[in-house]
Amino acid sequence: MKSLREPLSDGVWAVSLWARDRTPIFCGLTASGAGLNQMGELVRKAWLDLASAYPGIILDEFVVLPDRLRAVLHVPSNLKAGAIGRIVGRLKNTFARAAHAAGLTGRAPLLETGFEGFLLKGPEELAFWRRMIRAGAGFGAKN
Repeated sequence: MKSLREPLSDGVWAVSLWARDRTPIFCGLTASGAGLNQMGELVRKAWLDLASAYPGIILDEFVVLPDRLRAVLHVPSNLKAGAIGRIVGRLKNTFARAAHAAGLTGRAPLLETGFEGFLLKGPEELAFWRRMIRAGAGFGAKN
């Protein structure tokens, strides 16, 4: 897999966005079991809003886990190189603004700086990431 530290290409990306210090801020226990809390709903909505902000991208499988969002994203070739960084940056900013507006933030950032991203090389890697996301759905809240 290709790290985001290398030159970017368009294609299919697997991304993970972590809560600061990997603190479980997105899910909580409810009467019916584990589920998204208000922070989890905000990060989920920020993810889904990307499709309207970037026409042409395809939001594939995703899951909000207690301490991260893990997702697969298809970036069309007509977007400039480096688009994945801008797309994830928008997701993070949208989430942070919504959390602040809801009164859920303090002085410390809610999310880790940066993110993990891998350019997937083929159908096998895509299938692997989709399986990983589906497996994680038992611990969080899937799309």
